[in-house]
Amino acid sequence: MLKAIGYIRVSDKEQGKEERFSIPHQREHIEEYCHQRQWRLLKVHEDVESGKGTARRKGLKDALKALEQADILVVHELDRLSRNLMDTLLIVNDVASIRKFFVSIHDNIDSSIDEKWELQFHILAVFAHYFRKQLSRKVHETMLTKAQKGEWNSKPPYGYILKKKHLAINEDEAWIVRRIFDLYLNRQYGIRAVAIDLNRDTHAKNGGSWAYAEIKRILKNPAYAGDSVWNVRKRSGTRDLLRLEGEWVVVRNTHEPIIARDIFEAVQERIKLRAEFRGTARSRVYLLSGILRCGLCGGKMHGANRKSHFSKTKGRALDHFRYMCTNYCKKGTCQSFKIESLELDKKVQEYIENFLGPKEEVLSLVKKEQHDPKAISDKKRKLEGQKRKLATIPDKLDMQMQALENRRITEREFDRARNRVLTEEESLIKEIALLEEELVGVNEEDMRRYSMGDYYDVFPAGDIMVKKTWLQKHIEKIVVSPDNFIVTFKEY
Repeated sequence: MLKAIGYIRVSDKEQGKEERFSIPHQREHIEEYCHQRQWRLLKVHEDVESGKGTARRKGLKDALKALEQADILVVHELDRLSRNLMDTLLIVNDVASIRKFFVSIHDNIDSSIDEKWELQFHILAVFAHYFRKQLSRKVHETMLTKAQKGEWNSKPPYGYILKKKHLAINEDEAWIVRRIFDLYLNRQYGIRAVAIDLNRDTHAKNGGSWAYAEIKRILKNPAYAGDSVWNVRKRSGTRDLLRLEGEWVVVRNTHEPIIARDIFEAVQERIKLRAEFRGTARSRVYLLSGILRCGLCGGKMHGANRKSHFSKTKGRALDHFRYMCTNYCKKGTCQSFKIESLELDKKVQEYIENFLGPKEEVLSLVKKEQHDPKAISDKKRKLEGQKRKLATIPDKLDMQMQALENRRITEREFDRARNRVLTEEESLIKEIALLEEELVGVNEEDMRRYSMGDYYDVFPAGDIMVKKTWLQKHIEKIVVSPDNFIVTFKEY
């Protein structure tokens, strides 16, 4: 008598919706089939998991292991094994490689009696894979349509409740959200400090304690600024991965915000800046970190605090705040190069002030400047793009000539194609000439000074985080050598 191992699977969504998907129905069908074939059914293993992957399915792993002591693996239906084509092929191939039989009752596949079963199996596996893809696409399209209408696709974030599929403020929680943003932005708390403060007199969702990760999620969630965001994360095996921002679906102003947009954006900037130097673990903010580059190796430079030995003059150890080459500190691939942070900070500010000129002159320039820096910058980028297109015209004409010579196109097709390219060339030349004419008389230096005109509102007094933000907005990088530094400004 042959020995059989059964395997059944149902997903959370299918459970209870259709009789044929239920665990009792699958088990009964497998037991009945084994009885008819006079096979001894040793055990039926089961999983309650999605069919698009096998990584988390303990029941399937146990069934394949038990098959070593049996002869046949029996499933109710092929897509119970997996809806992923490659997974299905690999599983059945593993079964065949150890000289065991495979049976899918509903699909009438039985390798113990049918020598041509493999063809039917491959066809059905492809259909199961296609069905999963189609189902996934339809679900994605439905969720996308809802998101674009401003409907919320999941559980409401802390501080909100759902009303007619849209978010509505829950004031019992919203005041805590406002407190979190206030502590972080206005009182300059770190995320851990915010959690400690909240745990003194409030509770997180379901009465638990506030944790670092939960506070950070709240601070970064665009829902609090009134926006709906969907498709941010994806599941890959057992991991939850963050999608690229270009894949996110963001619909602005779909519900009443708890946090004003300017406050939310200021918080995002502070999170970004603190991430560079792990603000929760440092006692000092380094003004130029993030834009400094080592002139010896081209790598990044970071701020570091080094304590000196006991000072005979002051009787205590002294702090030395420096910028150091990251490649030297972490990899040892550069020379030991460091510079006092206060010294370099001062030199960079003096450089910027010398470039801008006196405050009165800059303010006067801001008042009289007629050009829009953004419009000028857009025209410059467009001009460069059109010049690149114009440079490709000779290659296009050569390719057309080669196609004619090789008789891949007729003379009539060649004439039409050449006329189209020559018309494109003429249009590009005219547009380039027009853009160059519009940019005549634009003083690049004055435009940059104009775009940086708020310097004197930020420096030299002011919050260091605000100054750091200003620098990162206007400066691409500062390359520092032991005896010099070079500032590269961003496009205005």
